[in-house]
Amino acid sequence: MEKQKTESFHELTPRQAGEYLRNVAQALEEGHLGLEDLDLDWQQIHKLELKLVNRAGDIGLKTKVKPWVQDSGKKRKKDSVKSSQAGDKGRPFKALKKEMEKTFKAIRSSVQDGASPSLKEAQDLHSQAEEMQQKAGRNQEGYSAFLELTAGFVKSAEEGDLGRAGRLIQDMRQAEKDCHARFK
Repeated sequence: MEKQKTESFHELTPRQAGEYLRNVAQALEEGHLGLEDLDLDWQQIHKLELKLVNRAGDIGLKTKVKPWVQDSGKKRKKDSVKSSQAGDKGRPFKALKKEMEKTFKAIRSSVQDGASPSLKEAQDLHSQAEEMQQKAGRNQEGYSAFLELTAGFVKSAEEGDLGRAGRLIQDMRQAEKDCHARFK
């Protein structure tokens, strides 16, 4: 069996979350755990984590499963290799978020130094925001405002408008703070 940690995240209504948890409980009583494309006997599982978060009335449910590895008759934890959420294409959400933060930081730094924003960085930030919005699922409205701002930022980079770029950076930082306060 390949070394891995399987992780999934779902936005559910309270009723759907209850049904999911009942299914997990029933599977555990039967001695196994079925999670999306993974079905393990309970003896194969080292760690099972369930995390519930209230997301504006809906439930964010994160499930992690770490299987055991057999090695010369001894059990030891598997090394962690994250698999992205079922249905996601491309990079995992966290990797995209880190890349987006890095791009945004580079843009802020260059504009603070008085340089015109790089058109490539502005375009990269905008496409990262588009990808982030696609991955957001139900929380897309949290990214829509940011996406509009990044589109305006690309235009200011094309025109070399440093003043407008600076104002848009401030607006993007505020939109980012608002989104994180609302959805984290």
